[in-house]
Amino acid sequence: MGMSARSKSSRETKALDRPFARGIECRAGELVPLYQVIVRWDPENECIAGRCIELLNAVGFAETEAECAAEVRGNADALVCVMLERGEIPPLSQEPERTNQINVRFADYEKAAAEALAAAEGLSLSEHVRRAALRPILLKPENGTQTRKRDRRNNFG
Repeated sequence: MGMSARSKSSRETKALDRPFARGIECRAGELVPLYQVIVRWDPENECIAGRCIELLNAVGFAETEAECAAEVRGNADALVCVMLERGEIPPLSQEPERTNQINVRFADYEKAAAEALAAAEGLSLSEHVRRAALRPILLKPENGTQTRKRDRRNNFG
């Protein structure tokens, strides 16, 4: 028997209103303060508009620069929490200088598959392989707060 519209709707609402796990919020709290925020007068909207350089969807509009920057950072925090909860790697605030190189040999079909995966994520092959290799470190599991879904999907944890 199908679920009624009312019970389905209330279940979806609960999923949207729940807080993030404490470990997720802590990790976002480490990253977001390092992000760069640009604020400027927006003549079209007649207010201060802001945007996070590292997360282009984190924007804000306010009467003052301080309020705008706070709104942008709040939106960036929420976006990073969602990314971490999904098992995605949020952007770093500053990319370190990479001076070490390793060589990896691929069969032709493996290279083609890796290039296609990288292109689908909007990354270079080098960045895609680096992120894949460092994924367990970059995700930085928080004191056992990983979800079972993420553990099974990524086969670590």
